[in-house]
Amino acid sequence: MNRQWIVSLLAGAAVAALATVPGRAADLPQVAPTYAAPPAPVSAYDWTGLYLGINGGWAWGRTNNSRGIALGGADGGLVGGTLGYNWQWGHLVAGLETDFDWASAGARNRAFPATGGLHSLGTFRGRIGYAMDRVLVYGTGGVAYGSVQLCRFGNCDDNMNLGWTAGAGVEFAIWQNLSAKIEYKYVDLGRSTVHVPTINPTRVGWRGSVVTAGINYKFW
Repeated sequence: MNRQWIVSLLAGAAVAALATVPGRAADLPQVAPTYAAPPAPVSAYDWTGLYLGINGGWAWGRTNNSRGIALGGADGGLVGGTLGYNWQWGHLVAGLETDFDWASAGARNRAFPATGGLHSLGTFRGRIGYAMDRVLVYGTGGVAYGSVQLCRFGNCDDNMNLGWTAGAGVEFAIWQNLSAKIEYKYVDLGRSTVHVPTINPTRVGWRGSVVTAGINYKFW
């Protein structure tokens, strides 16, 4: 009888203990679930800043003059440097840019005979474009200047002509401070008077198209 009484007592104590477990569990402090933080959004590329670059390409056009000396097409390569600054507001990017290139866009009239062409080209332009993160599409236009030369029998004269230019381009940000671009410009350098022996004073100019590719480094 004593053994049965002890077993009954232990069984009753166990049931009472189990009955109190839910209540005690409810009294324990609740731990809030943890979630992994979402990845930080990648910020859009910032085009604002000063940049310096190199460029090169091809020019093709005509050396024109006031005395009918037809030199034909004047085309050739050019290479030089670029300096500019951009400001950005949202997707809108505006800036100022200047470049200068040494050129060798020559032409020849074998019958006259005479040679001439474009020996240097510089521009000072405004740019305005639309940025799609690391891609910038833009239009450009402004002042152009360049050295146009006319020669006969080894006697040459050249002037620094002043004119205008307009065009468009696209630029890609390769890394945070490095971008590559390709650009087309139409250039009209007007005419200025040159004095070459055996040729009466004549006004000579150059007009044509220029396509360049370049690499720019942005300082900040």
